[in-house]
Amino acid sequence: MNETIGFGMDTITQARSLTAKLAAMAEAGFSQVMLSVCDLASHFGGVAAVIVVVQASGLRTTGFQVLPNFEGLAGYWHDYKMAIARTFAAKTLLDGIDELDPERIFRVQLSDFLWHETPSFEERMVTARTFRVCSGEGVHSDELADLVLRLDKVGYRGDDSYEVFNDDYQQLPLNVVAQRAWRGTLWLSEDVLYCAPSLPSG
Repeated sequence: MNETIGFGMDTITQARSLTAKLAAMAEAGFSQVMLSVCDLASHFGGVAAVIVVVQASGLRTTGFQVLPNFEGLAGYWHDYKMAIARTFAAKTLLDGIDELDPERIFRVQLSDFLWHETPSFEERMVTARTFRVCSGEGVHSDELADLVLRLDKVGYRGDDSYEVFNDDYQQLPLNVVAQRAWRGTLWLSEDVLYCAPSLPSG
């Protein structure tokens, strides 16, 4: 298993300015951050500026890694063989994970939610957009643990991140949300994977 594992948060998980979000994430202990286009455009003044900033790695001064990537929307993909994504809301079975090539998995995005059933597509989308919670806070802790253990078993050595859309989180202080996410990080890394989470280098 990994001796260390990198965890990050998506800036869309929190409210306030990008600068304040980055500070709260770093203070909580995160070594990485996923920067939403909305936050970048707001901070730097438009999409054109976002592209320049990413290409120039201008955010390295924050101490976080800069690596541009795109994600598939989990609510629209119910099979990780198609999207390399997994949603508990869609009740995708994990049996095929051992067939995945870990080199083709760029990043694993994690979140949970507070109920067992989301029968319709519409309910899954509402849950995904407004009611996610951090790892260990929802009712799917066992499934999350199973997921990361299976990925570790097939040789995935990449990073994990939290993208938690939750209306309540948007009303909470930044440090409270970041610390809640960090508790989920410690649970997954230390209690599930038995390894230490990597810390910011700067």
